Amino acid sequence: MRYLGLSIWSFLFFLNVNAQTDKAKIVIGIVVDQMRYDYIPKFWDDYSDDGFKKLVSNGAFCVNTNYDYKPTYTAPGHASIFTGTGPNHHGIVGNSWYSRKDSSQVYCVSEKNKDGSYFYSPKRLQSQTIGDMVRLSNGFKGKAFGVALKDRSAILPCGKSANAAYWFDGDSGKWISSDYYKGQNESLMDSFKQRQNINQYINQDWNLSLPIENYAESIEDKNDYEGNLTKNGKNYFPYSIQGAFKEVGYDILKTIPQGNQMTADFAIALIDEEKLGEDEFLDFLSISFSATDYIGHRFGVNSKEIQDCYIKLDQTIASMIKSFDSKFGKENYLLFLTSDHGAVENPNYLKHHNIEAGFIDDKLLKKGLENALQQKFGGENWILKFTNMNIYFNLETVNKSSYSKSEIYSFTKAYCENQPGIFQAFAPEFDQANNQIEQICMRGYHPKNSGELILIEEPNWIDYSKTGSTHGSPYNYDTHVPLIFYGTQIRAQKVNESVYVKDIAPTICTILSLSFPNLTTGKAIEKVCK
Repeated sequence: MRYLGLSIWSFLFFLNVNAQTDKAKIVIGIVVDQMRYDYIPKFWDDYSDDGFKKLVSNGAFCVNTNYDYKPTYTAPGHASIFTGTGPNHHGIVGNSWYSRKDSSQVYCVSEKNKDGSYFYSPKRLQSQTIGDMVRLSNGFKGKAFGVALKDRSAILPCGKSANAAYWFDGDSGKWISSDYYKGQNESLMDSFKQRQNINQYINQDWNLSLPIENYAESIEDKNDYEGNLTKNGKNYFPYSIQGAFKEVGYDILKTIPQGNQMTADFAIALIDEEKLGEDEFLDFLSISFSATDYIGHRFGVNSKEIQDCYIKLDQTIASMIKSFDSKFGKENYLLFLTSDHGAVENPNYLKHHNIEAGFIDDKLLKKGLENALQQKFGGENWILKFTNMNIYFNLETVNKSSYSKSEIYSFTKAYCENQPGIFQAFAPEFDQANNQIEQICMRGYHPKNSGELILIEEPNWIDYSKTGSTHGSPYNYDTHVPLIFYGTQIRAQKVNESVYVKDIAPTICTILSLSFPNLTTGKAIEKVCK
């Protein structure tokens, strides 16, 4: 019996040791802004073995991950990743939107003071996030932080109970936070306020990482489809960053790969300063790489600038993984990487190759619609706002009209659907979501924040400038994003089944035995959780 008791004790001890060594100390969510899914296979041969390839080869790679709503913008994407639901629940229907309560356009992470001024906070987010659930799970003894060049990309992921969110202020050249947060690390921000610590990124010119013949996946460097790095700059390599800095100041860091490296460096410094992952309480950190989005908007999907940006980001990711492995141990952190949306090819580039595409003139569309409504129904000021491809009616004018709301909306739909680049107009109040596109619209519609009419663009049509790329549509080029889980309890596998971005939060929470965020509508990805 004595030996049996020892055997049982030894077995239980073995299980306990295994459980301890397989327990995450920290959750790290990485978002690469505007990263299309195909940037993984497209640039595969240019990546090192220690960055994206390491995550793909040693993690759970979900190759068919999509957003199931429109609009595919930065703020809704970040909110959806970390809440496990869509804009119809979390309320973030754009980077900004028209607020009937405020009678003005409002920003997604702004909050009004009593004196009428604004400050940054996650107040407009209506759901808990993974960051909130981590803190709730241990009585707020664990910590939660968000880091990004963009304020919204730092604030939304870590939730309302976060210790702090940090973002880069291009005007001052400093990393900053908001008085909303009680856990700001002044010494960390002070260290990055030192000019020599910021100027190291400015002092590096932007040159190609490889010989130009290695960039066969992108189009010729000098072309008509790309914007210039700065207003008075150029759109081909090499780029003098000192020259660009003299023109636009520290904002230039948002539009060059060095901005991604600076973000990673700040995140690593934050981990060290806050001693994340060093005690028994689970911590949370979101890191969003924003420069990829600025570069994508400026130069476009097929540019050498985008290809080189991802080659350099791969090196940054590799350095971060090495740091995480060293600090936490390979099995003691749970990481995922995804994107907030994809991007479309430049329409002029597509048209040059006989693919239908075009540009929507939103100002002309709004003006024409207003005139048509006045001619048909009389009255004036029918349209309050046209933003995010949403039409916000002046409800006072609508309600005063002798015509019914359904008649007015039906006329508006017919008018819009007859305009260049508009595939369909959808009125959630009256229309049934009978097909996939309409269902996608409904999942992006919030009754308090969205307009009365949602316009669906034709494929490859955009409301944007003639150069570069953008996003926002319900089509595959905007919805299909990479998704990789890596670290604690994750086995290497390729998941071919269709999953949605809203499935990320419940998957992470299931692996860590956390409660789901309160408005989660996604489902844990079974193959990843096994």
